[in-house]
Amino acid sequence: MAIYAQENILPGTTVINKIPVNLSEEEKFLFENDLVKKLPQVNLYHFKNISVTPHGILFSGFHIYKQFLIWKKHAREFNFFYLLRNYLKRKKRTTNQDTIYLICFDYWSMGYFHWMCDFLPKLVL
Repeated sequence: MAIYAQENILPGTTVINKIPVNLSEEEKFLFENDLVKKLPQVNLYHFKNISVTPHGILFSGFHIYKQFLIWKKHAREFNFFYLLRNYLKRKKRTTNQDTIYLICFDYWSMGYFHWMCDFLPKLVL
């Protein structure tokens, strides 16, 4: 198995948000699901002999680590055929076995908001 260690670095928590006073009635529906958010604990995983696609999909051999997909429905898109296409078409880079690497992904981090509010906090943590 590729995961050889897991560390809890932050406990889970519940965040209670208030709707901003300047938010219009028409836009409130955008935030209703985020008024109370249960955030899971944050873990740091250590891997050996793992491969990563440009989409941040972790796999070993042809086994995808589905627990790291952002949504369960992504398992249909990121499947065996996806890995096969990546294996055949993408340039492979082999890393030095004696070096420790940090991989941090956020599915939406190409957008400014997600870069600032999702990806960078993960990287700092």
